[in-house]
Formats: sequence, C-alpha cells, structure tokens
Amino acid sequence: YEQNMLPPLEDEFDWPLIWFSLLVMTLLVVVLYGYAKRMDQRINNEQAEKELEVRRQLTQNISHELKTPVASILGYMDTILENPDIAEEMRTQFITRSRVQAQRLTSLLQDLSLLNRLDYASDIFKKEPVNLSKTITEVIEATSCSLQQKGMELHFEQPEGKDIFILGDPSLLYSIFHNLIDNAIKYAGEGTCIS
Repeated sequence: YEQNMLPPLEDEFDWPLIWFSLLVMTLLVVVLYGYAKRMDQRINNEQAEKELEVRRQLTQNISHELKTPVASILGYMDTILENPDIAEEMRTQFITRSRVQAQRLTSLLQDLSLLNRLDYASDIFKKEPVNLSKTITEVIEATSCSLQQKGMELHFEQPEGKDIFILGDPSLLYSIFHNLIDNAIKYAGEGTCIS
C-alpha cells in the first residue's frame, strides 16, 4: 500500500464519551470489588460457623466419653465403701474394673490431646492390629453392672475358637463399642437381650 492511498484520520475524539466510559468502568470495578469482598466475608463467616458447630459437637462428645468411665469408677468405689463386708473376690473385681476404667479415662485424655493436634497432621492415629474380640469382652465386663441392674443379657457371637483382629486404633475402637453397648443398655428396655 502506498501512503497516499490511506485516508487521513480527520475525525476528532469524542472526549466526553471516553471520560464517561472510563467513569462507568471505574464504577463497575468498584462495585465488583465490593461484591467480591462481601462474598469473601460471607464465606469466612460460614466457615467460622461450621467450625464453631464442629467444636460444639466435639465438646459434647468428649463430655459424654469422659462421663462413662468416671461414673463406672464412682459406682464401683461407692459399692465398696457402702458395703464394708463385701466379699474379697467381689472387692478385687470392683477394684480391677475401676483400674480398667481409670486406664480408659487416661486413654480418652490422650485422645483429646490427639484431637487438638488434628489440624496439624492427618496421619497421627495409631493403626495396629487390634484383638477386637478382647476389646468387646473388656467393654462387656465394664458394662456388666449396668446390664445386671436392668436385668439385661448381652450375647457376643464370634467364630468359634477364633479371635477377630482388625487394623485400627485400640482406644477409638473401644470407644465405638462402648458407646454402642451403652446406648443399647439405655434404650433397648429392661429385661431385653443385646446381641
């Protein structure tokens, strides 16, 4: 193309239209920025509410978990104190069960410490072979007084002569089965059989 073939640019700029367009774009940027900031604040508030609800639920669960061994220990100790002539075998059994529950309480407190560190690590749960048969038997022994008081029976069925082993956290598995049996005792009704 030759330079003389291009028409010269003779139109003048429409400065008011340019300034108006810049003003509209600036207002649009300000509005979008404000909207994005409000959405960000709303998301943060929803996350904070969810975290608060999780903490509230966790506190309730911890409270429930701690009450059970404390109640068992107090029950066994009260029985011993209120019955000074209790048979030595029964006294030893109650003291042994109290010790098991005290160990359970210690384990729960360790679990609580572990839960406080959950934000910092995802693989801190102990995973080891757990004799589930032994764990359930321990839970049954720990809840035997409650079962007797309500005239209830508990049948634990497993393959004959074989213990059940799984990979998991012994303390947390104990909590699961203790909660299941404890809830069954509370809600199944007196004189019933838990299997």
